[in-house]
Amino acid sequence: DKQEGVILLLRASAYAQQAQSHKEVLQEAMEEWRLPEAQDIQFILSEALLGGPERTGLANSILKRLELDGKRQQAELKKIQYHHGLYQYSLLHALQDSLRATEILPTYSTAWLRAGELLSQLWKLDESKQYHEKALSLDPDLAESLEPILEDLKRRKDLLEQARANNDWPEDSLRLALDVAG
Repeated sequence: DKQEGVILLLRASAYAQQAQSHKEVLQEAMEEWRLPEAQDIQFILSEALLGGPERTGLANSILKRLELDGKRQQAELKKIQYHHGLYQYSLLHALQDSLRATEILPTYSTAWLRAGELLSQLWKLDESKQYHEKALSLDPDLAESLEPILEDLKRRKDLLEQARANNDWPEDSLRLALDVAG
């Protein structure tokens, strides 16, 4: 039984590494994705539309270009969402294995730390804190190393609550933004 728990932790580590690779690809995709500035679009359109009948062809050309750019932006967003899904999928598998490891190895602090770390990456911050505190109760020598982690969890929880309070973003977009930002 103990061997199964260790194997689960190793597999959780492999999934976590895979998640990190997906996150790097996701961050690269986000860096490449740039929306045009609204004032630039407004200026171009106003110049084309207010220019009179001689600029009608230009206006139509600009509108077609904007439509194509919009379609390209949609395709890039779908790519970003795909990579985000791979990232979360890997994290969820890693979490599943680490949670099972805490059941098999309830006195092994490393299992609790791994689960806490993964919960944090999934923005399950209250649960993450509980798992880190459980690891600390099993191994008091972790106090110094866990202190900055617990402080970071509090900082991230405040950030998440502030973002949710603004109600500016749908939950899936908020998660994507937070995951990319780290």
